[in-house]
Amino acid sequence: MKLTLATLALASIVAAAPLEKRAPGPSGTLVYPNDGSTYENPQGKGYIQLKYLQVTSDKVDYISGQTLGIDVTLEPMNNNFRPAIKLASRLSAINDQNQGPYNHPIEGAFSLHDACEDYRIVITEWQIIRDELISFRSAAPAITIKNCGASPVGRT
Repeated sequence: MKLTLATLALASIVAAAPLEKRAPGPSGTLVYPNDGSTYENPQGKGYIQLKYLQVTSDKVDYISGQTLGIDVTLEPMNNNFRPAIKLASRLSAINDQNQGPYNHPIEGAFSLHDACEDYRIVITEWQIIRDELISFRSAAPAITIKNCGASPVGRT
């Protein structure tokens, strides 16, 4: 296959062009859990409550950002071969027929399963901004899970 001079020139321009990086939209606010919170998880029956104030926009064109939902994941701080635990995917607020879903906080209560020790509860926010779907980490407070019962994840 023979490459023409024009093809080589185009390839060098494309290779030299920097990738456009998109900044995250305006972030929502995690009300709780707070950084440094401690939770009990006896026999894997503990739970954690979450409240997140989402970004709202009065504009129909979504240029300024609009929270569509969040993912919630427990990520171990001291890895020790413990897996991350997905608590929720694309969690969104209730959809009130009179006010719509964007006038309510995103709330949930999640089982801690067999989680034990130190984690970050990572919130990944999904937004539509400038007609694009984007996601980014909006919060990751450190939490401690104690009183873990007989078989916590990653322990023998």
